[in-house]
Amino acid sequence: MGKEDTAIDMSEWEKRAMSEWEKREILPAEEDLRGAFMKRAQDKELDMYQVVSVWPTKYNYIRACMCALIQLVILPLVIVKIMTDKDSKGICAMSPVSSNWESKICASIFCMYLNFIFWRFYREIVDDTLMGKMGEGLMAGFANAWYIAGMYLNTISLFFTSAGSIVVIYNSDTPLDIILNALAIAFINDVDDLIVTKGDCREVESKMKWEKDSEKALPKFLDLLDYFVIWVPFFATGLGLLAAPVWIGICY
Repeated sequence: MGKEDTAIDMSEWEKRAMSEWEKREILPAEEDLRGAFMKRAQDKELDMYQVVSVWPTKYNYIRACMCALIQLVILPLVIVKIMTDKDSKGICAMSPVSSNWESKICASIFCMYLNFIFWRFYREIVDDTLMGKMGEGLMAGFANAWYIAGMYLNTISLFFTSAGSIVVIYNSDTPLDIILNALAIAFINDVDDLIVTKGDCREVESKMKWEKDSEKALPKFLDLLDYFVIWVPFFATGLGLLAAPVWIGICY
């Protein structure tokens, strides 16, 4: 084979390689797991647990652990402190409507608003490609312990946040206190999203370009754990939020 033939062959090979690379570049097609994850990175919608699962550095480990502590330790402590405080209203105060009707209306409306936020989150999970695969007993080949733990932590945090918001709203005395305290609880739930930078998303996206799209069977214990760590708290939260406006309206 002469040099010209070799040059032609190499040129064709390079064209084919470039074509394949461009296909990977213009992905993500949301129907594959790698593509769905890359789209999240491109849209800057990753949380800290997803970042550390793909980009495991010491700095990212520290940030992920800090988020987990805030969501699983700080948030429940805040809720317990409010419920056990000496000025707590108890289970059902039923204060006179004439004395604080503005706060009662504000508290009920804010609880209704929490329902819309929760069900929006529910629709995001139901429509999510990655969660859909887990429902089929499959998981992404690139999913590791941090990735799975992040899903569990976020669901548990959602439960604590919803319960905490209702408790905070119930024990707040003025409309301004209701809004500020509920927003503070919601902020704690979002710490794993807020700590992620655009640079983190770009780095994850660049690493995922080299990741092959693959699936693996979901371990049996994770399939069972899904019911107790994700779906049971999830639907308990939904039922609690549906009942909250009525309870607040009567007992506030």
